[in-house]
Amino acid sequence: MKIIKMLIPLILIFSVSCTPLPSPEKNNISKNQPINQLSVYNNPDKGSPTRYTPLNFEKVVGMWFSYIDLNPMLKDRQYFSGQIEQAFENAKSIGVNTVYVHVRSFGDSLYKSSLFPTSKALTADYDPLEIMVEIAHKKGLAIHAWINPLRLETPENMPKQGTLANWYNNYSGKYICSAENDEHLWLNPAYSEVINYICAGVKEIVSNYQVDGIHIDDYFYPTQNEGFDKSAFDEFSKTNNISLDEFRRQNINNLVSGLYSAVKSINNAVEFGVSPQGNIQNNYDKMYADVKLWCNSKGYADYILPQIYYGYQNPIKPFETAVKEFAEIKSSGQKLICGLAAYKLLPEENTEEEFQNTENILAKQTQTALESGFDGVAIYSYNSLFGNENQKTEAETSALGKIISENIN
Repeated sequence: MKIIKMLIPLILIFSVSCTPLPSPEKNNISKNQPINQLSVYNNPDKGSPTRYTPLNFEKVVGMWFSYIDLNPMLKDRQYFSGQIEQAFENAKSIGVNTVYVHVRSFGDSLYKSSLFPTSKALTADYDPLEIMVEIAHKKGLAIHAWINPLRLETPENMPKQGTLANWYNNYSGKYICSAENDEHLWLNPAYSEVINYICAGVKEIVSNYQVDGIHIDDYFYPTQNEGFDKSAFDEFSKTNNISLDEFRRQNINNLVSGLYSAVKSINNAVEFGVSPQGNIQNNYDKMYADVKLWCNSKGYADYILPQIYYGYQNPIKPFETAVKEFAEIKSSGQKLICGLAAYKLLPEENTEEEFQNTENILAKQTQTALESGFDGVAIYSYNSLFGNENQKTEAETSALGKIISENIN
């Protein structure tokens, strides 16, 4: 734990309120009233994103561009522009209409931010998100800014100034925690200060960029170990009778509903989506993500995009079983999109031989998902299809494009 220092006050430039919707369940653990003020970057040259009519689709063909895909492109503005334009064109060639671009992977930013430090992968002075929004819309693609709300850098790579640096220096073990067997630090969603900060970061993006959506994936609680947030739970338990599991689920509910509210407070037409794991019970028991609640209640998400990264013969959770389970819990109007594991086509990622041995497996899984009532599919990830071309990936890409053309576009 870092030596306790005097807390350096934040520069109060713009007051941000980010109160999540009231929990639909009886145990409303955190009222999440804003208690701090955070500065928000604003660039008038970008126009007015809040008056922008977002581009989104009823039937979605998505593709994830993770930091692993993007970082090698970041050399300089000209190089990045050319690389991302070609990448978006490649994605569009198989029918992709929505891209999820990783702009905050470790508490950092690939955009201009007054709240989060610039990604260490960005070594030149330009704005990757601004470029991606412009190119995506030029090509008729919806673009969703993808963030990991809780995951931070490793201790040696933590920023030296700003909110995260202050919290790391003064509140390690409270606002910022570590998890066993994980080199990264994590924000603790048990505190309203943390949720307000994450929500302010989302407001910053939607206020300053014409993004069509905000997207989060399955990085919720990184551990089931009770030591992760013991102090917060012990304090709450003094006046409330609730289990640690329920305490954590309600914290994640507050985070997700708070992010939804933050997006809608800036532009009600911008979408907010969540991509949980493909196993509903694992989400609930291990990540403390109550996906059933989010699918059956308003105020949490515009779309749910489960990562159903299983083969048809998967011994733990066969693909068709997982698809059916998600189709059965969708009931409150959200879009339901099926995440597909293109990365398993690569020999080095071959955790299921079925992905290597089954012809056109992604196309078949797309057909299965659509026939089961899903509103589209999304492919993880770009480099899995277009950065590692071989006979297998080329055949899969061709078949996938054909099934998308016949059923969606």
